[in-house]
Parts: sequence; structure tokens; C-alpha cells
Amino acid sequence: MQPTLPLTWAQRRILNDAWLDLWIYRVDACDGLPPSARAKVIKRVYRQLKQYRSVPCLWVQVDSPGDWYVTALRCELRDQKLMVYIFPAWQEFPIIDLYFTLPIVRWPWPQPQFGCSVFNDAILTKAQKAELKILRCMARMEMAGVKEIASLAGFGVTYTRKLLARLSKDRLIQPFDSGSEKMNKKDPLWAIRRRGLQYVRLSWNIPYKFQFRSIRVEQKYAGRKHRKMCRLFRSRLEKAYGADFQVWQSWSEPGLAYANPDAIVWGTYRRVETLVWLEVETGKKSAEEHVKETVYRFWQAKEITERHGVQLIFVFLAMPWVLRAVAKSASFPLTKCTAVILDNWMDYKHLAKPNFEGFNSLSGDNEFKLEKKSNQFPHDPSFFQNLKER
Repeated sequence: MQPTLPLTWAQRRILNDAWLDLWIYRVDACDGLPPSARAKVIKRVYRQLKQYRSVPCLWVQVDSPGDWYVTALRCELRDQKLMVYIFPAWQEFPIIDLYFTLPIVRWPWPQPQFGCSVFNDAILTKAQKAELKILRCMARMEMAGVKEIASLAGFGVTYTRKLLARLSKDRLIQPFDSGSEKMNKKDPLWAIRRRGLQYVRLSWNIPYKFQFRSIRVEQKYAGRKHRKMCRLFRSRLEKAYGADFQVWQSWSEPGLAYANPDAIVWGTYRRVETLVWLEVETGKKSAEEHVKETVYRFWQAKEITERHGVQLIFVFLAMPWVLRAVAKSASFPLTKCTAVILDNWMDYKHLAKPNFEGFNSLSGDNEFKLEKKSNQFPHDPSFFQNLKER
């Protein structure tokens, strides 16, 4: 069987006797695959290409609405010693700037002895693109309820149900029996089938025989309740922020550099590129452990977003007693591009607005609002005494 790679051959003649064996790998930043997972795919693609070409150069064209996804891929592949060059899709390959680092040879390369097949979503109808978006979300979750799928896909629940019915009819997904009749009636669960996964792999341009499950799925082990909050976070944020926040893409439990946030929402807040970083705590640790871990995760989020030059909205959702502990003892280094939000984990409809270079929260009676600029919560737990579970 002839090998097939998801690449386009674009050999370049630089001078009369100088040739570059150039290959193009196209990436859609909004196709549902986190940058860390996509970076692993790129490495695999390049290593397979090296089996057939001695000095290939891989040009990764990233179709991205912002800069973060491009720079995140570069950071993931920075120390790999691969001839992989990552640029936005609109930017031409800078041969002159990279001339002395490119693998240039003195003869033209022959036609490749393998097939090249790249998924083309431009031929899909609007409905087919919506169905594919649902499948891509489910490929990461594998099993999920209707509301969770709708949230991560960015669709309404009613429209999502119609899409799921069509996908089920096409045998791409199937109902998941949770063993609880009450749960199945209230919020039925769906699971993606093998045919659905194969279609998603094809749409993601995943190389043949690449063991991909451990990379594509959610990257943390979490209980059902915890995971549901992470998956529903995008819809909660969109309801709370409205037109202020334009969502480009969201992921539940993605791997991100050396960190594993509970969820990431990438987009713009008031037209500025922003990452919303979610952490959820279910109150199973001591107050001291919660404070220490929250501060540590904030430092991870701050370091990553500063490296990529985007705004950070750090959202911490927890039980009231955990919020009180963090408010009393946690200290965060804030900047003009950083905001911290602490809110009740059970409130699916509300979320405090970001107060950059400061903190904000909503209590049961809307009492907790910190508008002053500070790098530490007041050492007064009474701010959270009226924080009520909803």
C-alpha cells in the first residue's frame, strides 16, 4: 500500500543551481485541536516525511485569527531540531531571511514516491461544517451530555440536538447508556463511534497509523461533576460577557506547554487578544493546599500568557469555604494585562467581569466586588461570609 501524508509539495528554485525541498502542512487554529496536541502531530508528520526525503523543509501554514496559536506552536517545537518553520497563513515563506539555515541542494528533487492527501473543508456545506465541529468536540470528550457538547461547540442546545440526531442517523455517534434512566432523560449522553473518529482524524490531517488517543482527549483525570463545569465554562462566559468577549476557540482540560488548565477560552475581550484560564477546585484538600496550588497555577498561567503577549483572565471556581481561604491568604503578582476572578463553582449562569490589575467576584447578594488595585486579597474573610451556594 502506498504511503500517504497530509502535505502539499512546493519545491522552490531559489537560484540557478539552488533548490529547496519544501512541503506545506496546513493548520486551522480553530479546528478544535489544542496547540500542544497539534505540535505532536507536526513532529510525527515531519518524521514520516524524513523516511522518504533526506533534507525536507516543512512549512506550517497556520490559519489563525490571532497570534497566540502560532507562537504556542513555535514554543512547543522550538527545541526539537527539526526543519519546521511556522508562520501565519497570510505570510509568505521568508526564504531570504532563512537562507543560511535552510537545507538547500544543487539539484531539483524528483516527484515524491508517495501520495499527498489534504482535507479540504471548503467543499463542505454550512450544515456539514457544523456537524464536523460537533464531532471534533466529541473526539476530545469521547462521551458527553448535550449541554456540554453545545457549550464547547458554541451552538445553542436546540440546534445541537438536531445535529446530534443527524450524526446518529449517519452512525457517526451513538447514545451512551449511563445506567441511570433519570440522567438519560434529563441530559442524554452521547459517545463518538469509530467512524466518527476516523472522519475527525481525516479532518485534522493526522498521519496514518499514528497512535493519537492519549494526545487528542482531555488531558486530566477528573470526576463527572468537575469535568462538566469545565465543559460548560464557555457558555457561562459567553452569557456573562456578551458582546465584550468574542470566542475563537475553547478547550476543556487541554495540555498547554508544561501546564494542564481545567479549561481555556481563547478570543478577544474588548478587541484585545485574551486567554481565559479556568481552574476548578472541588474542596477535597485542606485550605492551605488549595491556596498553594491556586497561586502556583496562576504563576503558570501568567508566565505562559506573558510569553505570548496576550491578556490573561484567571478564573478560579470553587466552593465558598475555598474561596474564603484563597481570599484570606493568596497573593498574586498582577499587571495591567492580568485579572483574577473568584466565583462560586455551582453558578452556571453568572461570572464576574474582569478588573485588570485587580480582582473581582460575585457573591450570592452581589456583595463581593474588589475594584481597588491590589496584588493581594484583603486579609478579611468576612468578604466571603455572604457567599452562598446556588
